[in-house]
Formats: sequence, structure tokens, C-alpha cells
Amino acid sequence: MILLVEDDPTLSKNITEYLRMKGEEVEAVYNAKDCRFLVHNRLDEFEIILLDIMLPDGDGLQILNDIQEVSDIPVIIATALSGEQRVIEALNRGANDYLIKPFHPELLLARIGVIRRMVSANKKVKAEIRFSKKNVFVDEISRRVLLNDNEVDFSSYEFDIFLLLLKNRGMVVSRNQLYKLSKGKSRHSADRTIDMQISKIRKKIDLETEIKTIWGKGYLLTDENLY
Repeated sequence: MILLVEDDPTLSKNITEYLRMKGEEVEAVYNAKDCRFLVHNRLDEFEIILLDIMLPDGDGLQILNDIQEVSDIPVIIATALSGEQRVIEALNRGANDYLIKPFHPELLLARIGVIRRMVSANKKVKAEIRFSKKNVFVDEISRRVLLNDNEVDFSSYEFDIFLLLLKNRGMVVSRNQLYKLSKGKSRHSADRTIDMQISKIRKKIDLETEIKTIWGKGYLLTDENLY
């Protein structure tokens, strides 16, 4: 589903109707307050966010920061022609694309297609890794983990955490990075959950010593025992 954050009711209606006509699911909100509520409570329902950078009750750049703190969901920024400098700042802060208003909805649909292809390409990764005395195989496409040719029963959240550690092995993965995987949980709740999930992962794939806690920073999957 696409989350549309646009304070102009007419423009919001036109975009929503066009995207729905093209088979897209859209939820529209008109202000920063409602956007923040969805980001913190229902973010996992959305695939892409179209965010107006100028809202009546909040700064679009601050909302972008709020989104970035909890998720890597793609964000397309929309702004008036006079807001080009703010678009540059938004792109530097992690926005994936931008549109200058007024724009044709067909252009928006094309940009959405580009982002989907990029996300799909990034997901098509397979990683095989050998630890001393054990083999761990991770298939990101099918979201399966094998330990010595036996499938490990991972929850979706456990898989996401382990994959992030695996892709960044030898480097500290911060708690903030792991928090982004929690999909809308409160920060306090997510912190407790992260510790529990790390403990489960260590036990399920026998990596008690390889997944290290770096106090005050996060976790590290050591590469000391990798072939």
C-alpha cells in the first residue's frame, strides 16, 4: 500500500483516484500528526511513502527523520518549484526520489515502478558463509536459514536481524539500525525485544561466541571464525 501525505485535498484526491484506477492501494492523510501516527503504529502496512515536504502542522524534513529512525521504507518527496533546496536536503537525509509540483500522476506511477524495481533487485541476494565447525546458509529470496543442511526455524523478525548482522559482519550494528526492523514498535518495547531476539538467534544457530554484545553500541557478528 502507498501512504500519501498531502495537505491539498484536491491534489490528494486526484492522486489517490489515479493510483487506485491503476490498481494501487492508497491511504491518504493530510497533516503531519496523522502521518506520525501511521509511522509509529501501522508502518508495516505500507510499501512506499509520498511525502509533501510542506505541511500545515509540521516540517516534512523532520517527518522524514522520524521515518528514517524506524524504517528503511522508500520515501518520495513532493514539493513546489521554490522548494528545490529543501529537496536537496531531503535527498541528503535519505529520501529516495522527488517530484516538483505540479506533476502528472503518471510520472508518480513511473517513479513508484523504479523504486519497486530497485527494492526487488536489492532483495535478490544469496549469502553463504562458513563458520569454524559449522556451515550456515542464508537465502534472502526464500528467507530460509540452514545450519549444517538443516533448516532453522526463524521468525520473520529473527531472520531480518540475523541478515542485517550477516551483511555487516565484522562491523558493529547499532541498536538504532536494529530498531528500524521493529516495524512501528515503541522504542522501549523494541529495545527489550531486540535483546530477546538476539539471544534466540545465538541459540538457534549455535553462535553464542560469534554474535558479540558491544555495550552501549549494539551487536557484532565477528568474522574471526569465517573461512
